Amino acid sequence: MADLEKKHIVLVDDDLDIQEIVIGYFKPRGYRITTFSDAETGLRELEGGLECDAIIADLQLPKMSGLDFMAQAKALDIQT
Repeated sequence: MADLEKKHIVLVDDDLDIQEIVIGYFKPRGYRITTFSDAETGLRELEGGLECDAIIADLQLPKMSGLDFMAQAKALDIQT
């Protein structure tokens, strides 16, 4: 990936240990990771123009399920 732009992953998970594991796996492989501990903040940033290549979301988030988050993110018509 040295010649390509780094791929960007958005991770939404309230468990900081899981965030560290995902970052530890993807970052050495050339990915850029942006993490959010709650779905609402992640959605605000995506609505604000945050671009990414992939989204990983926990299913059990506070206030909003990961499935609801993904449905709302899909409704934003972002290109992932």
